[in-house]
Amino acid sequence: MKKTCPRRKQQVSVRTPVRSPLTAARCIPLAAVALALAACGGDDDKGDQPATGSGKSVELRIVASDRSGERRESRIVCDENEDRPICRTALGLAGFLARAPDRERICTQIYGGPQTARITGTIDGRRIDRRLSRSDGCQIADWDRAQPLIPK
Repeated sequence: MKKTCPRRKQQVSVRTPVRSPLTAARCIPLAAVALALAACGGDDDKGDQPATGSGKSVELRIVASDRSGERRESRIVCDENEDRPICRTALGLAGFLARAPDRERICTQIYGGPQTARITGTIDGRRIDRRLSRSDGCQIADWDRAQPLIPK
């Protein structure tokens, strides 16, 4: 006769962390606010609003490409008394174009296409040398902001 050991009941212990049911609910709005602030960048100038009759000069050269070999180039030249819409737009973007992009900004990894552009020149005495592309979410946003100046 074969002897068998009596089976013991196995106790299964499942530990679950004790959390307040509101913990997740509290974190979601904070995460949303943090994400929104990161996406906004540190842009505190009012540079996107077109100037009106400001009497400031603009001299820009814009070279755009879609990397297919086709380059499009345009020039924007406005004297101090011109009040054309493109001049007002360029004056409104002066702060944005003169400032280097924030290296610490958090960008989505979304590819927007092979387009590139370089804007050089001066706006109201400010030296402009800005490169644009559509390589990630931040670059796409910058491209969209400068879009009125980029030749089609």
